[in-house]
Amino acid sequence: MDSTQFIPTLLRITVALLMLGALAGIGWVLYWLATLPSRRRERARQFISLLQVAVDEGRVPDQVLVSAAHSLDPELSVRLQLLVAYLEEGLSLTEAIEQVPSLLPPNIRAMIEVGLRQDQLAAVLPAARRVTEETLDPQRGGLAAVLTGLTLPALIGSGFVLMISINVLPKFRMLANELNPASTPLPLFTQQVFEFASVGALILIGLVPLLLGVLFGRTAGSRLGMVGLDALRLLLPWNRLWARRDFAGLLALQLDAGVRESDAVERAAKATGNRRIQRRAQRALGDLASGKPLPEAIARIESAPGFNWRLRSALDRPGSISVALHHWILDLDEQARARELVAGQLVASGILLTHATIIAAVVVAIFLTLIHFIEGALQ
Repeated sequence: MDSTQFIPTLLRITVALLMLGALAGIGWVLYWLATLPSRRRERARQFISLLQVAVDEGRVPDQVLVSAAHSLDPELSVRLQLLVAYLEEGLSLTEAIEQVPSLLPPNIRAMIEVGLRQDQLAAVLPAARRVTEETLDPQRGGLAAVLTGLTLPALIGSGFVLMISINVLPKFRMLANELNPASTPLPLFTQQVFEFASVGALILIGLVPLLLGVLFGRTAGSRLGMVGLDALRLLLPWNRLWARRDFAGLLALQLDAGVRESDAVERAAKATGNRRIQRRAQRALGDLASGKPLPEAIARIESAPGFNWRLRSALDRPGSISVALHHWILDLDEQARARELVAGQLVASGILLTHATIIAAVVVAIFLTLIHFIEGALQ
């Protein structure tokens, strides 16, 4: 190789390697973000499974957790090992959980803490396990699976369209004007595509930060304390239904255990992980303090007629609230899953259709221009 060509070639290879490294880095970050919720849920399922062992065998949960940690099982998370370290220092399980907040999502942590404080762990664990079953499986994960699966393809597709609109179409347009044999105007569709191709590229590029922002918000969950974000979560039907499910389930469990109404309402609101619902709970607590009955005060948080009449009828029969609300809570869960699945399908269809439409328009415009050249040459 000529020495004058060696340095440019080396620079091109270096740039190509840097670009491949950047793409690999972006892919790894997206993979890490996409799998973070599933890893959190796996930690939660692991912890719940150990607590279930303690319940089934009639053992103290602390003993089971310490025994599992001493088994040197490599599948046990580092955060669980840290929790056990706090237990061995003499902290109670509730205190140890508070010292390792990243071990469990806020709603599951609130459920477990209520179960431990009220000695109702066996009743709380099924509800906590149900929360962890909000899976990323594409067949059931709905919008969550769409965000995970389409972010990287959307990024690649948007970059491809942007490259065409900036580097290819302007040159093709200049070539079309120079080689136009009859000096006749290009097809109207081609002119429109040449004119607005950059707008389509910007639309696709705008989808990428939107997807990344939603994916980040979903990954951070209730830990992301941005102003108005909790209200936005409640606008999503499935999130709102799941928050209502968590609130109703934990409220019923505590009331059946004889917990004071104000404490039950406050802890159940905390289990939703939504600060907006927690603010509503504070107003409901004010109503309770002023002497209003529980069904009337709780309407500030849950005003569904199906919930209210079940709650009113069960309050006259102590210990039966969980049974009365059981099927209503299951219905909320099924409705949430169905609505998220529909939303996921609509979002996926919309993103794919947008990309396909813009790319197809560019391809058709190029072919129409070529046909225009051929027809002009034959005349």
